Amino acid sequence: MVTWTDEQYEAIHYTGSDILISAAAGSGKTTVLVERIIQNIVGGRYSVDELLVSTFTNMSARDMKEKIEKELRKKHAETGDPRLNEEILKLNGAHISTLHSFCLYLIRMHYNVIGISPDMRTLSDIEGQIRLDGVIDRVLEDYYAEGTDVFTDLTFMTSSDKNNSGLVEIIKSLYFTAVASPDPLRFLESRIDQYEDVSHLEAIVDAYNEIIRHKLIALETSLQELHKAYHAIYHEDIKETQKRDAFDALADLMRAVERAVEANLRGEAVNLPPFSLKDGRTAFFKKIADPYEKKHLTDTQNKVKQSYSELLSLPAYTVGDAVDELSPMNEMNNTLIRIAIDVLQGFRHQKNLRNEMDFSDYEHYALAILNANDHEVAEIYREQFKEIMIDEYQDINRVQEAIISLIKSGDEKDGNLFMVGDVKQSIYKFRQADPSLFIEKANRFRKPGSGKIINLNHNFRSRGEVLDLTNSLFERIMDETVGEIEYDDTQKLVQGNYLDAPEIRQELHVIEEADEIEGNAEIRHIIDVIKEKVSRGADYRDIVILTRNTTDNEDYRKMLSEAGLPVYVNNRTGYLDTLEVRSLLSILSIIDNPLQDDHFTGTMRLPQFDFSEEDIAKIRAGSEAVYMYEAAREYEAEDDLKKRLDGFFTVLDELRTQERYLSVPELIDEIYYQFNLLEYFSGLPGGQNRRANLNGLVEKAMEFEEMSHISLYQFITTITRMIADGQDFGEENTVSPDDDILRVMTIHASKGLEFDHVIYAGIHRNLNFRDLHARVIVHADYGIGFKRFNSRDNTILPSIHSIVMQEYIKKETISEEMRLIYVAMTRAVEQLTIPVVFKKEQKEKYLYNGGMVLADYRLNINSVQELIFPVLKYLIDAEYDFLELIDVEIEDAAEEEKMYHLSPETLLNVDAGRGDGLYDKFSHRYHSPGLTDLVHKESVTEIKRKNSTHPDDAKIVRHTRKVNLREPEFLNRGVEAPIFGTVMHEVMMHLMNDWPKLSALGAGESEAYIDRLISTIRERETFLTDVHVYRIKDNISRFFNDPVMMELLENQKQIHTEIPFIMNQQAIGYSEHEDQIVQGIMDCLLEIDGHYTIIDYKTDWVPPGADKRELAERYKTQMDIYRRSAEKALGREVEVYLYFFLYGAIKVED
Repeated sequence: MVTWTDEQYEAIHYTGSDILISAAAGSGKTTVLVERIIQNIVGGRYSVDELLVSTFTNMSARDMKEKIEKELRKKHAETGDPRLNEEILKLNGAHISTLHSFCLYLIRMHYNVIGISPDMRTLSDIEGQIRLDGVIDRVLEDYYAEGTDVFTDLTFMTSSDKNNSGLVEIIKSLYFTAVASPDPLRFLESRIDQYEDVSHLEAIVDAYNEIIRHKLIALETSLQELHKAYHAIYHEDIKETQKRDAFDALADLMRAVERAVEANLRGEAVNLPPFSLKDGRTAFFKKIADPYEKKHLTDTQNKVKQSYSELLSLPAYTVGDAVDELSPMNEMNNTLIRIAIDVLQGFRHQKNLRNEMDFSDYEHYALAILNANDHEVAEIYREQFKEIMIDEYQDINRVQEAIISLIKSGDEKDGNLFMVGDVKQSIYKFRQADPSLFIEKANRFRKPGSGKIINLNHNFRSRGEVLDLTNSLFERIMDETVGEIEYDDTQKLVQGNYLDAPEIRQELHVIEEADEIEGNAEIRHIIDVIKEKVSRGADYRDIVILTRNTTDNEDYRKMLSEAGLPVYVNNRTGYLDTLEVRSLLSILSIIDNPLQDDHFTGTMRLPQFDFSEEDIAKIRAGSEAVYMYEAAREYEAEDDLKKRLDGFFTVLDELRTQERYLSVPELIDEIYYQFNLLEYFSGLPGGQNRRANLNGLVEKAMEFEEMSHISLYQFITTITRMIADGQDFGEENTVSPDDDILRVMTIHASKGLEFDHVIYAGIHRNLNFRDLHARVIVHADYGIGFKRFNSRDNTILPSIHSIVMQEYIKKETISEEMRLIYVAMTRAVEQLTIPVVFKKEQKEKYLYNGGMVLADYRLNINSVQELIFPVLKYLIDAEYDFLELIDVEIEDAAEEEKMYHLSPETLLNVDAGRGDGLYDKFSHRYHSPGLTDLVHKESVTEIKRKNSTHPDDAKIVRHTRKVNLREPEFLNRGVEAPIFGTVMHEVMMHLMNDWPKLSALGAGESEAYIDRLISTIRERETFLTDVHVYRIKDNISRFFNDPVMMELLENQKQIHTEIPFIMNQQAIGYSEHEDQIVQGIMDCLLEIDGHYTIIDYKTDWVPPGADKRELAERYKTQMDIYRRSAEKALGREVEVYLYFFLYGAIKVED
């Protein structure tokens, strides 16, 4: 007999009002829900057909029906009550389904109420997307034809030089946000003239001031930490006045921030003085005795300075300032909304004409039916349903809430609504789930005269150490400010199982210097972790690797398989990019149209035909035909290649003939037969999955036919459109829960599952904040936020509204990331392993000394690792016994190879018999061993590295003491130097290419041009922060103010950029071998009267007082190769300049 906790018992038996069950992870909510249904049926309170149960998935609905039937049969066997047998028979037609399914039921039963057809067809997601894109294109065509100034400005603001995809994506975002509301048209219309609504503008200013307040509070705390650090350091031989000056400057700054906080609380605009603390150039820093203390203090002060600079960059706003800034954007706002309304109505009209609906229409039609004729239909269901149960209530949206409210009985204080969920597990915001509905209702139910809230906190899944770690982390990072709920005693997990089990510590694995480790360091380490767990008795099925997304899925599949581990990677995307599906799509494409060289040659290269690269080159070189298909048809040589081509065309021609009368699924099946594709791909690694993917494509083709599309061309066009739009199917599932196989899955896919061992991986990956940089931001609650746009010079700048919306959406995004962390951690039964990965040395994003992490710290993280590592490190340092830190050392890959490979000499001692010639083969020596290390093609960098020598006075220094020092922030802004260098080179390429136009612009116009250029790059390279943009602009300014560079540009006749070259090394004196070549790319080449000049950009860090000769010597070999190669190719004298952005121009002499 089940022993219920007091809270579970109350949840099962309580009646009299609406009930909200806040059920933590592992608390047995489904068991409680089923037991409540059974008790009510057995007790005669209602029958199965008087019950509505809404589940999140169809699988959950089936599972719940099975559990209810099992319990009813058990009760029937115990009591012999014939009524229970009747209830079992009613189960098949019971309303236990997803809310979507119930809405479809309402439509089928009451379509006539709102005048729609009874046989409307449901569009698939892909088909609906294509139809919506077509409507948007037609609506925009009308606006382009009209060509108003406001629409032109909107287009310039949201589109790039290449296309209008930016505008289209904003319209889609606005459309999908609108249809997730109960009244989409009202949602859109309510945003018209938002920048003329003074109360709306006042709310924006209040929200902006709240953002400033959080940053000021964080700055105050950081200054207090800095003040402690000032007191803790020891100086050697420092004057008291020098020390007092530093403390006085800090005190002045602390008072200034304190006054700013007071002003902010009064609702006044905040103005701060310039940053004035003593820095590393002063005696206060120079004379710190301990180098570690000096670095720690410098790091602490740099973080303070960064926070202070960020505050200084935020302008002070009054309501009047907001009016002046935003009112010019009002007409553009209205135009965008009218476009969205036209799309909404146009798409609805098109679907009605074609007798179609999409999934969002299910809810809106159901809502319309329930609202029609003074709620006539709604009243029928209010009388029928004695209880309405909503599972996973935290994941419903506003439309679904409106539907539920129409069919439930009574108010909250006397209603019949039973809701179960956990807002800490609401992780479907991207599907328009709205956790605020749960939070608002929970807050109301805690007050008298409303519904009843019951907290189920006992966790019956996990060991105590898992729960202790989860509680200790979340009580420090989750509150109403960031996280949307307070992680207090009502939310903390209480151990309900494994009470007497031996202790198992949870593990934090620290991987440092990951950039120095070959391959994916984290996955290499995870392989070792898995092998160790299996060696200790764990089954593979008991281990899961949870990831935030599918970025590393292919690496996991490849590396774990190569390590001999049985693995299933649960891909929700990537289906269309698998080798087997791409191969089939190539075959289908040339059946439809063989004049596609990429698909044609790809099919020829399949093992079934095995045309080599040399074969294809021979065919191509022997014909002047435009297409490869034509060239292959014309091939006439009587050789083996001709015979294989004949066989290839026999199969292709037969398939092209069959395509005329076979359906797409039948054609695919015929291809499988002709090419033996199923057998071939089944023999490759992951063969079972590959075969399932190919069979799955037949099913998808059959679904495609049901859309009334019958041609191969339409099928290929649809798939091509999906690939272009970044859409995909998930890979086919080929494993069962009982298979002893390791699983890699996303956190979303793991919801509702449990595993003995959870490896929470990939937390060092940057979060996706790309939407925050959009020029127009859309949100269901916060509306439409425009950046500022100046049509005179097409400049785009942040606005108070865009800043506020960015902060709110970032807060929302990070809150959801917290919930994903919670879901990941609570999947573990026995042990949770968390790898943290650092490219260099370990470092903490913020200083943490206990208590709730400051909101501003939490809102400025870029990864999950940055959020949780300081807290986990603190727990370890504070000696919490449920967690241990393990420093990871990954063995060099070369060492591992030596362990597993045998030499020929070793094999000689193995008595395994010798075949004819085996010894000769193993003992063979190449006739020219000196050439084995000769590289045919080298890059300039490789030659430079090969020719570099260490200084004569260089010494080997071995450190006996390991010191973990943080890397200063100014050396690492979150983007590695090579990546920043690549972006900087791209910027310079564009500037040099446009120099004739740029040099003719005025100062303001050139600045606007540079802003547009950087903005375009930033949309693509989302890792670029404001700090990087500042550095790029500063580098540009330095370059165009350098007298040497400007003289060269004034004298040039033509500019060439990014010039690739390949040169014979012997010709330029770098090799004695005639076939050895070098390749490289010159950044910039100027044609000047009688000669050429090469400019090579360098983003290297240059220390103060650097020697000009040493800088030139650093790149002497590289520049010499550039000069010699250019002179050989151009036949003229060439001079070379290095341009260091942090130093200036250096002419490199011969």
